[in-house]
Amino acid sequence: MSIRIETYGRFREGREKIIHIDYVRGMTLRSVTEMLNIDPSAPGIVKINDLTGLIEDTLDEKIPDGSCIHFLSLLSGG
Repeated sequence: MSIRIETYGRFREGREKIIHIDYVRGMTLRSVTEMLNIDPSAPGIVKINDLTGLIEDTLDEKIPDGSCIHFLSLLSGG
């Protein structure tokens, strides 16, 4: 099976909007960030299916087969 990844904001720089990668047993968010060359300490939010959190707080989260992952940049302004 595969994992669908959607990138937004600065996480799209140098990447496609929608990326499909092959599922690997035991896959974590950390391994996904390594595959996509995303800095795991980058300020941003990740949504893995129904789970939402800061990227750095969810790196050890297991990714189930058939998942959809969204990488979202934090917005700033005032």
